[in-house]
This record gives sequence, C-alpha cells and structure tokens, in this order.
Amino acid sequence: MHTRLSAADLDYVVTWVREDIVSEIDRILAQPDISELELSRSLALGGLLPMFGFPTRVRTLYSDKFPTAKNLDNHIVSDRPLGMAITNYAPGAEVVRDRLVHVAAGFVNYDRLGGKMVPSDPLGKGHHVSRCPQCATTFIDGPTMEACPNCPSPMEAFKLYEPLGFRTTYKPRPYRIDQSRSQSKSLPTFVSTGADPSPIPVAGVDVRLYEQGKLLQYNDNRGKLFNLIKTEEDESVVASDSSLYRGGWKGMPTTGRDLGKSAIGEIRTTDAMTVDFVRLPTPGGFMPTAAHIVPAGQAALYSLAEVLRTAAKQQLDIDPQEMQAGLQHRMAGSVATARVFLADTLDNGAGYAAQIAKSDVFGQLLDDTRMRLQSEYEDASHRGCSTSCPDCLRSWDNQRLHGVLDWRLALDMLDLSSGHELRPTRWFDRGDEIKAIATGLHEEIRVKFVGPDSVPLLIVDFEKVGVLIGHPLWFRDRVEKGSPQQIAQKSAIEAIPGYRVCASDFVEFGRRALPVLDAAVTGLTPALSEVTNA
Repeated sequence: MHTRLSAADLDYVVTWVREDIVSEIDRILAQPDISELELSRSLALGGLLPMFGFPTRVRTLYSDKFPTAKNLDNHIVSDRPLGMAITNYAPGAEVVRDRLVHVAAGFVNYDRLGGKMVPSDPLGKGHHVSRCPQCATTFIDGPTMEACPNCPSPMEAFKLYEPLGFRTTYKPRPYRIDQSRSQSKSLPTFVSTGADPSPIPVAGVDVRLYEQGKLLQYNDNRGKLFNLIKTEEDESVVASDSSLYRGGWKGMPTTGRDLGKSAIGEIRTTDAMTVDFVRLPTPGGFMPTAAHIVPAGQAALYSLAEVLRTAAKQQLDIDPQEMQAGLQHRMAGSVATARVFLADTLDNGAGYAAQIAKSDVFGQLLDDTRMRLQSEYEDASHRGCSTSCPDCLRSWDNQRLHGVLDWRLALDMLDLSSGHELRPTRWFDRGDEIKAIATGLHEEIRVKFVGPDSVPLLIVDFEKVGVLIGHPLWFRDRVEKGSPQQIAQKSAIEAIPGYRVCASDFVEFGRRALPVLDAAVTGLTPALSEVTNA
C-alpha cells in the first residue's frame, strides 16, 4: 500500500465501500437533475466518481431528420457545450455554415443502437424552477411556493429542460448579408442546497463554502418561455411560436402533443463560495442593490465579482474561464441586496472555490488585489477609461455586463470589503467632466463645488433647483451624522438657500444626465431635506 493513508483511514474507506456506497448511489440517482442513462456518468455528475475521462455536456445541432451511422456527419451543423447551446441553438437562432443559414427550431436526439441511429426523448427530465422577479431568489425542484421567503413578492414558476440535442427547421437558406440572430440567456445563478455553512469572517465580509451546489443558467425566451410541441414523425420537439422565426416557418409542425411552455437551461453541480457584505463601513454594514437607495449598488457588486474572478486567476494560476462569478440576490430586512459568488466551472468542482474560501487565502487576495489594482487602474495611462475597458474589467465572456462594469466601483468595493472607508477623491476629482456634461445640456446650468471634498452641485436658477452629484455608493434613504455625505449635503443646501436640492451621483448622472435633471425639476426626486428628515 503506497497511499500514505493511516490504518484508521483505510478502515474508514473499507467500511464506507461495504456499508454506505449503495445508499450514496441511490441518493444521487434520486436527484431530479441527474438524467443520464449510463450509471457511471450519473455517478460522476453526482460527485461520487471523478469527471476525468467523461465527455463534456456537448450538444449537437442536426440539419436533417433520421441520420444513419454512415451519413451522421452530413446531418450535423455543429456542436456546442450545453451552456452555449441554450443560446446559440435556441429556437429562432440562426447558425451559418458553408454559406447556408440553418435556423434552430427545437430539439431532437438520437441513440446509436448497433449500426442504427434511433430517435429518443430529446428533453430528458423536466425541472421545476421557482424564481422571485423582485429579488431573483431561485429554487430548483423544491416545494411549490407562492411567496418569496426573502421578500413578499409572488414567485414565478416554470418548467425547465436540459435538452439532449437540437434541431433546425431542416430547410437551410443561402447566406446573404443579413445578420444571424441568437437568443439570450440569464446570468449565472447559484442555488445552494441544504443549510448554509458556517460563515468565515474576513475583514468586512463573511465567506461561505458550498460543496456540490447548483449553478443555473437558462433561456426563457425573454420571459415568454417556449411553447413546445412534440412531433409525431421523429420524436423531435419544436417551438411553435412563429414570431421566433424571421419571415416565419413554412411547414412548421402544428400537430403533436402539446408540452406547454418551458425554458431551456443548464444545471451544473459544482463547488462555490459566497461573499456576504455584513461589516462594511456603510450604514447598516451592507450594500443595497435597490435602485432607489443606491442606484449604482448592483453595478458595484458585479464589478467586484469580475475583479475577484480575475484575481482568483492570478492567485491560483488558472484561466479566468475556469471560474464563474455572479450575484446571489437576497434581502436585508426589507431592502434588496446581494452577495457575490465564485463557482468552479467544471462539473463537481475543481477545488478552486474551496481554496479561495480559506480565511487566510481570501484575506490575502483582498489585500493584494486592492493594492495592485489601485496602482494599475489609477495610473495615468489608464485614467482615460471612464468606466471599463479590455485593459481592466471587460472580456469576451462578460460582454453582457459591459454596460454596468466600472473600475472605480470595483475599487470602492475592494476598499469597503477590506474594512476601509470610501476615497472621495476617486470620484470628486472628475468635477470638470460633470461641468462639461451639464453645460452641454443647457448653457445656463451653473456648477458650484461645495464642502471640503469639492462635491459638484448643479444649479438651475430659472427653476430654483440644485442637484448634488455625490459619491455613487452614498445611500439615498439615510445619512450618518458627521459623515462626508452629510457634510456635503448640508453645504449644498446652505450654498443655495431657498432652492430645492436633490441628490444624484457620478454614475447615475454620467449615464442618465437628462432624466436625472428632469426628475429633479419636476419634483419626482425627493429633496435632500425630505430625505434627511424621513
């Protein structure tokens, strides 16, 4: 024996194999998301066997029905991992190959039996997904819930399939200059199973490690779901909504078994770690994502998630695509917030999340990343980047987030998570940019800098209105006594007595300058005195 295991360890392994392995196999096979036909593959997906040597979840797009073993390659357009196929091959998506446009229309699957290709159920087991539209709390294959346990909003329930194969309309057309179309999918959602593990405190945050949690991504046809019909000819399933197909679909099957409305997606069992913001130097110690409290809150958390994912790459010497990052939405009392999660991309995990979740490792990652990125992002060579760029936060695999990523917000969240106060100069030294935007909207808008931090105050004299452009992470519903926020707000009110002063911030005003001014002038935005006295 050369395993370096002690006698007690060996006895434990032997006892486990003799007495516990059968019940463990039964437990895995009873999971609704384990739908593989082969036992070994099912046990690998359930974490009992290693995934090494098993094929990944690759899905094929078929261009014609009833392929044979000999002409199979001629019936295949292409293949993609399931996580990509639910968008690239979703009904209505168009795939170009050999100067032909193939329009994805549904799902089909074939099993090889001897020398024959036999059609089989292309959808597999269905999953029951419950999701809160307000706070995005999500449950997979749990009991039916009418109300969200984190907020009072009603839950939305839908059926989800992990397709085993995809089909086209079987009628390709010549490619012209018209662009191909693809569907969109949800951002990654981490769903923990079982009770929350004990938190590991690190500076201003709590870290938790979830082993064998569920990572969910789905395509729900932009909330409308796919109306599915199972055809009678080749066991395939098609989406029967003609609006999905550019120019319609002549010859679309209209008879068959109605399967109702469903989404398609991927549920992956893997390891993940979460970062809870519980001791930040902010009012209440957390970071709201509610737009009426901190409009930039959600963008700040997404920016931090991408920074941590990239930092994990350097800490562990891995490719960034080996980990996925996202938000797990929650409620802090009656206020929407979220925690960041980092999950291993590989089925059953690769040990990366478990390593990062160690107290000393994550603490060092926070400190090193904060110092390194401050030097890189605030360097003169990078100051021309107003929000994000390929040199800081943007990459191919996070392109859906490009509109919200902001390197300054990422640095702010690193400061807060490490237990440090916000640095006002990171934003307030951009006062000239705010002045240029304001005067571009109306030449009579004045800009005055108030308080010790020189916070920009836009003044619309002909409406007797002022707009204070504060820090993006200042709370709108509460102000701490003696804080830089309170000092700036008091200075703004005193600078233009008799005027109605409203609050905005650099991120909100930079992206929505005209609506911000309009809301202040028309009274839709509450005055600072009203907020302070609330």
